Amino acid sequence: MAKKNELREFETNAAVLKKDLKEGSFRGAYVLYGIEGYLVQRYANALRKAILPEGDTMNINVYADSYDEKELIMTASTMPFFADHRLIVMEDTGVLLHAGDKLSDFLKEKPEETIFLITERYRTDSNGREKSVLDKRKSIYKTINGYGLIINCVTQSRDTLLKWVSGYVSKEGYAISKEALDTFLDLLGSDMIRIENEMEKLMAYTGESKKITMDDVCAITSGVPVDRIFALTDAVAVGDMKSVMRYYSDLSKLRTDGSLSPVLSSMLTRHFRILLNAKDLRASGLSDFDTGKKLGIFSTYAAQYFRQGAIFRRETLVRMLDMIAESTSSSRMGLIDDRISTEVLLTELCTLSAKSKKR
Repeated sequence: MAKKNELREFETNAAVLKKDLKEGSFRGAYVLYGIEGYLVQRYANALRKAILPEGDTMNINVYADSYDEKELIMTASTMPFFADHRLIVMEDTGVLLHAGDKLSDFLKEKPEETIFLITERYRTDSNGREKSVLDKRKSIYKTINGYGLIINCVTQSRDTLLKWVSGYVSKEGYAISKEALDTFLDLLGSDMIRIENEMEKLMAYTGESKKITMDDVCAITSGVPVDRIFALTDAVAVGDMKSVMRYYSDLSKLRTDGSLSPVLSSMLTRHFRILLNAKDLRASGLSDFDTGKKLGIFSTYAAQYFRQGAIFRRETLVRMLDMIAESTSSSRMGLIDDRISTEVLLTELCTLSAKSKKR
């Protein structure tokens, strides 16, 4: 998660960029970089589309990975051909680290019609540390910062991502429940490229219903087989901590990105909520078939839900759901490490079950 001051700076600069795009009044240079590659690409595409008419290949020059300084200066000095601007696109060239004085001096006096669009991909070293893509001490940085716009596309806040996903699916004519939306982000984290890819899968999976539910999210996004959750909750039901931790260890191996904790919390919430609702509906006299249909349970798992629901007291299920919610909230706020939080939660669920299971 980006620091508050980094988010504020991003939001300020992004607002300036959107104003430039809306008014069609452009600066001499734009720099887009940072960990959120989705935003770097999105803003770069928006600038290219706004600065040059569609299909204009005469007035755009693209330099990817490297550039020849002499050729670059010569090209950037050329007036646009029957257009207002010439666009120089530099992608992952390292120009903000390695540019010489000649290029820096040129940028101070370049033609007004020439606009530079510089993008740098987020990189890490062998130890996973972020590699610098610019040097604020360099003359080129100071020049561009003086008349251009430099945007560090940082990781977005959860609130921003919630609004983005909700708006994205709404624009496509779909609806997503709050529970499904929260779980979706718990499972995927903050990588907007990954989130967009998974949103496309979800919408394709949902099809004509146009409604994305918790079941859809768990089926497409979690990567955790439902039968493993039944096995784990069976062990919780009898207070078998040893088996619970064995199943937890097995499930951890299924998530190669190491992000099991939010996945498990979301699936346990869904699982215990179904058990609670199934218990209430059956108590009201509804048949097993009608109960399963009302809850939207796959017929394959209906009997297992009914069996497990009979094991737990109602007040125990309610308390378990509260415990999961409290654990999830602490993890999201960064008050406790995800893995530790999950292991503590599983221990507490087992203890509660052992004390209060129905005899």
